[in-house]
Amino acid sequence: MSMINESDWIGMQIGNYRVVAALTQGFVSGVYLAQHLLLKHNQVAIKLLHRKSLRSVEKQQQFLQEAERLDLLRYPHIVSIIDVGQTDEGFPYIITEYAPGGSLKDRIERYRPGPLPLEEALVILSQIGEAVQYMHQQNIIHCDLKPGNVLFNGKGEVLLADFGSAVLLGVADTRRTAGEGTFYYMAPEQFEGVVSKGIDQYALGCIAYELLTGRQPFTALSIRAVIQKHMMEDPIPPTQLNQELPAHVEQAILKAMAKVPTDRHSDVAAFISALHMPVSNQIAVLAGSSTEMTTPVQPDEPEVLTKTRENWLDEAVAHQKTGCYEESLAAYENAIELDSSDAYAYIGKGLMLCKLKRYEEALNSFEHAIELDAGDAYAYISKGLALSMLKRYEQALDVYDEAIQLDVYDVDAYLGKGLALEHLQRYNEALLVYEQAISCNPNHVPAWRARADLLQKLERTEEAQYAFEIINQLEVIVGAGAAQHI
Repeated sequence: MSMINESDWIGMQIGNYRVVAALTQGFVSGVYLAQHLLLKHNQVAIKLLHRKSLRSVEKQQQFLQEAERLDLLRYPHIVSIIDVGQTDEGFPYIITEYAPGGSLKDRIERYRPGPLPLEEALVILSQIGEAVQYMHQQNIIHCDLKPGNVLFNGKGEVLLADFGSAVLLGVADTRRTAGEGTFYYMAPEQFEGVVSKGIDQYALGCIAYELLTGRQPFTALSIRAVIQKHMMEDPIPPTQLNQELPAHVEQAILKAMAKVPTDRHSDVAAFISALHMPVSNQIAVLAGSSTEMTTPVQPDEPEVLTKTRENWLDEAVAHQKTGCYEESLAAYENAIELDSSDAYAYIGKGLMLCKLKRYEEALNSFEHAIELDAGDAYAYISKGLALSMLKRYEQALDVYDEAIQLDVYDVDAYLGKGLALEHLQRYNEALLVYEQAISCNPNHVPAWRARADLLQKLERTEEAQYAFEIINQLEVIVGAGAAQHI
């Protein structure tokens, strides 16, 4: 057993599977992509306990309890367990289905700083809600709902994953335990060690908030400050961040995130129902009302073909993806004409102006976005980009620092700052900034690459070579699909 390192699992056989790539590494365990020895198209995810965790009887028991929880949960939107066992070297493992569609966290990042389309978000939330409601019916509480634990199968359907913190309740509705979870999505009572079905609803409310606004409900420069906000402050109403959001969706989210558990929805199913229709309409449906929900079409009026702001933004993104920057710029400008208070559209416009090398105009657009929303870190990062392209590096540094103050975990802000420092030949400072970026996200390839390139430039060959090896390993993970941990 002492001869096995976590990095040595690639190529090794576990049961009927051969490990082909590392997927994610946590503090307690790692997850690997594996392929069936005979059925080459049969891929699975294998979760293995780390060596340091083998010394802890408690960690081993929790690992096996996760397998037991998964075995109790057979549901279409919950990741399926295939096998559990122990390697010849004594490492416990859990084999589950592989989720090639990545995670909800990945999808949020693709849309950031904007929200997901309402229809797409509601489908995802409904599938998560179905899984959580099923779990609760089995008296199992997930305790760590977050976008990184929501995966997608090959059909794009939700698979709820990572049951390492899950709790099986007894006869009572609540129990006390150590406060586990991810603090950005934890209910106030969870920080005090209270676990109930209500904490999963609160976490799902936080996820809904992030999907439909593009932001987490509470952020701050320290964990302590985030916890304080969860316990004491109300979130910014979602419609202030997404003016297209229906009022009943906002009300449903805020009710799910109520500080007092008894003020939340009766259960997760009720929360999902409230997301889809106003409470008054739900009552009407339950009462058997046949009231129509749509406005009758006037046959004498011509069809209105005018595009909405949302249509223009969708068109702008589509043109951007195909490299049609002039067309994308025009679409953003049309969106702004319909709503001049939309900071997101000004950021998009500025980015397209950067693509077209019209940096002064881009800078003006980013500054306008900041005037509209001074709390948007991405607007500051974009402004820093424009200043750097104009070779105004000292000013760019100040702007990147403002972005970091707004979001201390934003890797792009550190990368922009590091590049500006490089241009100013302040290389040691740049290296420190790149290390900060990597500490925020150890799997971020551009951060590793920036650090490796600078080390090579400084002729620190061994350190550069190590960084390039890390990059190669991470690129293998990306090529394998980079599904998130079980």
